Amino acid sequence: MRNVRASGPIGARVATGRPLEFRTHTGVIEGLMPDPRGTLTVEIPGDVVGDLATIVAIDFEPAP
Repeated sequence: MRNVRASGPIGARVATGRPLEFRTHTGVIEGLMPDPRGTLTVEIPGDVVGDLATIVAIDFEPAP
């Protein structure tokens, strides 16, 4: 995703509602910027991966 205006992710889940583990990373220099870029990594266990598609929802805090 690009250009997401949010304070940060607060949750990740698959379509069934099962929560997923996630982590974020922002570089030191980027973290000093008012709207830093970063990376969101979501762990998706094999037992929730669908044959044709896997739907993942990311919940964000609204941007201030």
